[in-house]
Amino acid sequence: MITQENMLNETTVAIAVGKYIESNGVKYVEGILNMGQDEIEHIVRIGTSIMMNHWSLNRFKPGSFVKAVVDGDLDGAFAKADHINTKAIRLYVMMKHNLSYPF
Repeated sequence: MITQENMLNETTVAIAVGKYIESNGVKYVEGILNMGQDEIEHIVRIGTSIMMNHWSLNRFKPGSFVKAVVDGDLDGAFAKADHINTKAIRLYVMMKHNLSYPF
């Protein structure tokens, strides 16, 4: 069930992820400055899912790529990554270890 608290948590995490990507994306994602808005939004959505699962806030079971990143399964993450996430794996790993809990 989607509650107002769940939506607030996800929005807060998405904002924190977006700020992290703005500050660190150039360091960790090759070619991010040449990516389109859809690709950036994809990275923010996946990053939000990763952090929601990392902090045990997600109300849905994660997909196989997100689960692999959260579990630290590098082989699995690369095997399951799409063409955008392949470029962003380093960002996701660094974000998982460096982004502070926003609540």
